[in-house]
Amino acid sequence: MGRLEEKQQETLARAKYNSNVNPLADKPGPIDTLILGDSILKYVDRVRHAQVLSFPGISCLELAQLIIRDKIKQMHGKRVIVIHCGTNDLDQPWETTVYWVTHLLVAISDRYPDTKLVWSTILPREARTRKYNAEEVRLNIIKVNNAMKRRQRQLQFFVIPSHTSFHKGKFPYSKLFARDFLHLKPKGTFCLRELYRQHLVRLRSQWGIRTWPVNEIEDPETIIDRKWLSQLCNNASKK
Repeated sequence: MGRLEEKQQETLARAKYNSNVNPLADKPGPIDTLILGDSILKYVDRVRHAQVLSFPGISCLELAQLIIRDKIKQMHGKRVIVIHCGTNDLDQPWETTVYWVTHLLVAISDRYPDTKLVWSTILPREARTRKYNAEEVRLNIIKVNNAMKRRQRQLQFFVIPSHTSFHKGKFPYSKLFARDFLHLKPKGTFCLRELYRQHLVRLRSQWGIRTWPVNEIEDPETIIDRKWLSQLCNNASKK
């Protein structure tokens, strides 16, 4: 067994350990959505119709290789796949990050051509990489997100603008991030979950895919401004 295969097996084992099957799976409606990505997703849960699969530390290239080799069986039969990946590709020029994010999305589209593909934009971060300081990383993330938004029609994917709700002015919204600014506090995870839930409800309606009601969770009707975000944070802190 080569080093690449060993690393892939280790990655799959971590993902299996961190995978989060929707606790509402016993409610009416199928689990027809997979939210797939890096460690940011580790504690995201209760997204209606969705299973969450987290691969801590994974890059776009590594995730694409797993998909090309058909190593992620949870992707089979899904009508919607949401990808949150790219944070671990920022230790390189932003154009290279765009290339690998595109490579990942194309790999998914090629293997699952009938699946609706959604990309969640890279969240802001302040942590330094080997090559770039915090300001350079911030600008690179914006460039990557904008470049991918311009490609969505060509590559036929949809965008959840997660980045927008996680920064305040020019900087990451500190109340939502852990001390390392690489991961999320419980409030941040709560807000990311709500973004996914609400955008997926909107997109499913747009695609004509039924969304089963769940009375236990209140769904705000729309994604709105920072008042919505502040309210989410306040609600999360009370739980």
